[in-house]
Amino acid sequence: MIGEAGKGYKIAIETLNEGRIELPHNAGACRRCFCRCVSYAKQREQFGKTISSFQSIQFELAELATQIEAAKLMVYNAARLKDANKDYVKEAAMAKYFASNVAETVASRSLKFMAAMVL
Repeated sequence: MIGEAGKGYKIAIETLNEGRIELPHNAGACRRCFCRCVSYAKQREQFGKTISSFQSIQFELAELATQIEAAKLMVYNAARLKDANKDYVKEAAMAKYFASNVAETVASRSLKFMAAMVL
């Protein structure tokens, strides 16, 4: 038995709440997608220069970088509150929600970005 008798629900909920912080933090897939996208933009040439030099491409990459950074800061804030023994449940849930959406957005837009450039 883990913990005290009759306290299983409390332990399960605490584990879930802590997982809300750890899950988005460990999801490095969107950062890898973004890094590949940036690397691709720096290598791919169009009209005699790399596509990373075009302002529209820079805007797209800047937006994705901003979303990744915002998600990271939300996760760090929830972790900071937990470490300070303050209520962090709301912040952890918001971080999980936002970071999950960012991961999907970054992966989808990176795929579309690189697929469109290959054609």
